[in-house]
Amino acid sequence: MRILQICSKPPYPAVDGGCVTSISLANSLLGNGHSLKLFCLSTFKHPYLPEQFPPQFLTETDLECVPVEIEVKIFPALLSLFDSGSYNVDRFFSPLADQTLIRIITEENFDCIILDGLYSSVYLQGLQYYSKAKIILRQHNIEFMVWKTLAEKEKNPVKKYFFQHLSQKLEKYEHSILKEVDAVIGISKEETDVFHSLTEKPCYWIPTGMKTGKHLPNYNQVACQFVGSMDWTPNSEGVLWFLNEIWPLLLAKLPQAQFFLAGRSMPSAIQNIDLPGFEKLGYVENLDEFWRKSGVLVAPLLSGGGLKIKIIEAMMHGLAVVTTPHGAEGLPGLPGKDYLVAENAKDFVEILSRLLPDVTQKETLGKNARCLAQQHFGEKEIGDKWNRVVLETCYNTPTG
Repeated sequence: MRILQICSKPPYPAVDGGCVTSISLANSLLGNGHSLKLFCLSTFKHPYLPEQFPPQFLTETDLECVPVEIEVKIFPALLSLFDSGSYNVDRFFSPLADQTLIRIITEENFDCIILDGLYSSVYLQGLQYYSKAKIILRQHNIEFMVWKTLAEKEKNPVKKYFFQHLSQKLEKYEHSILKEVDAVIGISKEETDVFHSLTEKPCYWIPTGMKTGKHLPNYNQVACQFVGSMDWTPNSEGVLWFLNEIWPLLLAKLPQAQFFLAGRSMPSAIQNIDLPGFEKLGYVENLDEFWRKSGVLVAPLLSGGGLKIKIIEAMMHGLAVVTTPHGAEGLPGLPGKDYLVAENAKDFVEILSRLLPDVTQKETLGKNARCLAQQHFGEKEIGDKWNRVVLETCYNTPTG
């Protein structure tokens, strides 16, 4: 089957969960023998860097990339307050990208087109007009909920109003797109259930497939770690909360504790924090080495949508996970057995003060997490799910 995968950013380098998710999808399709064409947008935040791609991936996907200016501009953003479109999505439209996609789909026949994320759907109209291929939307998050949560937390009244406006426009757009595609894929089960309630089109839950880490982490370290793109507000928000509200109290109980933070684009609010045991690593190219630094991942997430990819990656590498109820959304397994959930800052301090020095508990939780992740997010299992859904969508073949 010939498939076109459209991404709103290059999948490599794999700097965030969205990139990891796109790579996983491409590998799942290729692994099941499909012929894949990959098209992506290159932006100031996520530029196309061919040297960062594995050469075999570039060859197998016949990748094409088009530059798009998506920078937030004050005047267009203000004008969006008075029109019916969604500024979040409209920024990703480019006439050049549209023309390139039309050329691609008219030069050859595709059986299936996968819009890899909501922002790729800005090209839906042209795709439907020039191609008879079935179109699947793979949602990374319920996007409007991310902005709705940010609006609820925002204290600046001007920003709060603007975030609310963005959320409302995005919600309207998101609901309409769900009804225009042939099928919808959700990464978390909870969000897939929401999609079911919003459209009569088939909705399927297919999480991100991942490889199991080759080595277990160093459980002997009295340390914890976190990794994520710091220009993604939910990540920076959670890390600042952890450093300001949790880490000083934890150090009072465990003066020897260490916290390793990795991620690109760290804001000055984090860069300027100088606390004992806190080490800022910046962008880490080789995450395999990073996952071995400690036996514990802290994911102090207070907002953001979808299944948290970095949590699944940590589990695949055998780390014990401590997160918030928000971070645990979409995770299978049992809290207390496969991961730990802290309801508030006090819980985080109490849990970590017991867990970090306890090698046996870290190892038990980490190995349980690894088994859970292998069972639900293994590459072969996820690849098989994608294969069944693509066949059913394109040929009405029952998925069983």
